[in-house]
Amino acid sequence: MCNLLPQQKENNVVVYERAIYLKQELNNLEPNLRQLMDDFSNAAELKNRLRKEQIQFDLKSLSTKLDSIASEIKELESIKRDYKAELYEIIMRDAEDPKIIVKRLMEFEELDVSRLSNLLNIDEEKLHIFLNNTAASDGLIMQKIKEYLSLYQDTSTSTHLH
Repeated sequence: MCNLLPQQKENNVVVYERAIYLKQELNNLEPNLRQLMDDFSNAAELKNRLRKEQIQFDLKSLSTKLDSIASEIKELESIKRDYKAELYEIIMRDAEDPKIIVKRLMEFEELDVSRLSNLLNIDEEKLHIFLNNTAASDGLIMQKIKEYLSLYQDTSTSTHLH
């Protein structure tokens, strides 16, 4: 048993020295570890910032595309107004007979009598009589048709983007 004590002391010294060595290594590693943790935190923050900037970039890109689309819409609305005005002139051109005006309107708008009566909010039967009877004349029908045709010239009916 006496022999075991010096060996045990020797083992304790080795373990103790190993503990001191490990403690020194930990102390040396601590600043490196803190630096790595700071670097990681900064990288994560940078990643989040880049992600936000990427989103903002995408939003800027989207905004630019939307502005471009809005310009195209305005241009198409202008063309639409011009076409409607020209169509109005075609519908109204040298037509003394109101029935011809109504028939042209139905042709250009691709409307049947039922759809036209719904559009103008007038009785379908009255519209049939008006269109098919040469002697029939209905001031209310003509008034409603003139109101509808005025939309061709009214630029306030189109949608405007601001």
